[in-house]
Amino acid sequence: MLQFAKRAGSLALAVLLLLMLLPTFAVGAAKSEAGTLVETTFDFSAMESIEEGRNDEEKAASKAKVKEKLEAAGLVEVENLFLRGNWGPIVNPGGFNGQGWYIQKGVPASGETIKNATLSLTYWVATGDPQGYIEVWASADSKKYEKVFEQKEGNGDPYDTNTRQDRSISLPVKSGQKEIYVKVVMEHFTTYEGAAVAVSTLAINRDPKLYEPVKTDKSPEELTMVSDMHSFNALKPGEVTAEDLGAVEELNMFFGIDGVPLLSPRNGYEIASATWKLSAAEGEPLNDCVLTMVGRTWWISESVKNDNYLKVYASTDGKTYTLVKELRSNDNMDDTQKTIVDVTDVVKGYAQAYVKLEWLVFDSPHIFGMRSVTLTGNTAGVDNSAGVPSKMPVSNSQCFTSLPVGAVDKAAVEAEKSGNLYFGYNKTPLLTATEAGEDAYGIWKVTAMEGETFDDCWLTLVGRFGYVDESLKDTSSIKISLSTDKEKYNEVKVITPTDDQSDTQKIAIDLSSQTYGLTEVYVKVYWSSKDDPSAMGLRSLTLVANAGADYDAYTPELEDRVIGDDEMPPVEDAPTDTPSDEPDNNDGQQTDSDVDAPKDEDQPKNGWLIWVIIAAAVVVVAGGGFCVWWFLLRKKAAPAEETEEAPTETDGEAE
Repeated sequence: MLQFAKRAGSLALAVLLLLMLLPTFAVGAAKSEAGTLVETTFDFSAMESIEEGRNDEEKAASKAKVKEKLEAAGLVEVENLFLRGNWGPIVNPGGFNGQGWYIQKGVPASGETIKNATLSLTYWVATGDPQGYIEVWASADSKKYEKVFEQKEGNGDPYDTNTRQDRSISLPVKSGQKEIYVKVVMEHFTTYEGAAVAVSTLAINRDPKLYEPVKTDKSPEELTMVSDMHSFNALKPGEVTAEDLGAVEELNMFFGIDGVPLLSPRNGYEIASATWKLSAAEGEPLNDCVLTMVGRTWWISESVKNDNYLKVYASTDGKTYTLVKELRSNDNMDDTQKTIVDVTDVVKGYAQAYVKLEWLVFDSPHIFGMRSVTLTGNTAGVDNSAGVPSKMPVSNSQCFTSLPVGAVDKAAVEAEKSGNLYFGYNKTPLLTATEAGEDAYGIWKVTAMEGETFDDCWLTLVGRFGYVDESLKDTSSIKISLSTDKEKYNEVKVITPTDDQSDTQKIAIDLSSQTYGLTEVYVKVYWSSKDDPSAMGLRSLTLVANAGADYDAYTPELEDRVIGDDEMPPVEDAPTDTPSDEPDNNDGQQTDSDVDAPKDEDQPKNGWLIWVIIAAAVVVVAGGGFCVWWFLLRKKAAPAEETEEAPTETDGEAE
């Protein structure tokens, strides 16, 4: 009886788990009027390249290896093709090697027939190749083929063989057809890209509604504005994924080449790309769509500056792309340049827009890099005239001249954290370090309005940036560091002493390129000096974002302050604000754990916690002992015949 109950319980549990998993099996199987979408994609550019070889014997071995590899991957037939290109792996017959082809097969979902079929190709046909061509043939039985597409003329400059093309080709389908074969034929004479294919996608039974214009009765002004912004400032250096970028596709991208905080290709001489998608509100089309990029298109080596490119493509289905704009190198190394590309002509009227950025550089990869990418659509009803910022300005403005003389804690200056700060050293009305040779710091933050991000950000410091003892001048600095997560800080500026001894100097620091697209930023001001603390100090600090050219209007008015003898505290009674771990000078790369361990009075008294842990341990040990004793007692009292009938693994009934 006991065995029956156990087996019944196991069966019930299995059925329950199966029912829970059924929805998972159905993912991707949703049907449209055309049936179930089935796609097969061969991305040759993502495969490992196979060298062509120098002589006939090596070429034959290479072609055999490619044939075996691609047919094992799912192609029906492969003949006379290499997996090799100038900028990455692609399939082609190689120069001087005659005609080559592959055959790709598509089958609908079980029990269905083919209602429509489309082949989407990413390919080359070079203008400068007299024999370069690509043909597409279709068949319902792999025996009788019909030509459905050919291209014998290239595009672009005769010597620019780097221009990839995208095309979706509708394939003929008969009523009741249950399979389709597509043969892609190519031949060329010169470079690998004389005729070649990078990506081949065969789609069966696509939902027509997803690839047709959206009908609406709304005027352009009534459509809902949509925006999709991606900032790369907070990425970790290294190779990135599409998920890291918020992209739908990514190829050969890297963040932080040579320590430059830009998204760029991982290597020169290698095509790299990333694709983002913007969707209109449900039931609405895109009436307009604009891409905004912040970054640079620079050159270092003048000899190759005209060969570097960044191309902007647009698509309505993520398969067929149209070249919208091509950027070439310029001599401006500023990485905060803003470039706006209007892709409306390609995507207008559709429910979604895909925008692809494609890089190819023959220089250091970071010459063409991005800090952020933003897609915005349906702006016809948004008033952003005369350059007036469309976002709400936010600021953190601090005036220090009204502070009481003495040590300053973070609450007094509305800082997130602070250490070793002092106001009024030697009757000087400035916020400074507590004493000579002791570093100090403060961290302030600014946050964008809910639902908004930063378009611009400025830090303005007013104070004295001089010296008292000229021999100690070189030991002094105020370092400005930036963080997006309150953990890792990156240095953005170092202020060193000048001969100007006034305390009304103003320094404005543009942080826009480092903060564009963020919603919150932390700024650390770090004092380090062996000179008299009154040599370098602040009268005010202002952190403001989304104010545009009006950022300076948020700087507080200077206040006159004369500190009398009666305000100076006795030295022995002066309060301190020293963390248990003093801030160290490590070029702005501190973490919070390094620079702002809480003071003893901020830490909870955790002695009682130790006794709770000890008591819990005693209870666990005692409870465990009781359970063992009770189990042994039950086992000893159990009838012998019940014990003998218990199934064992040797009986083949292990559970």
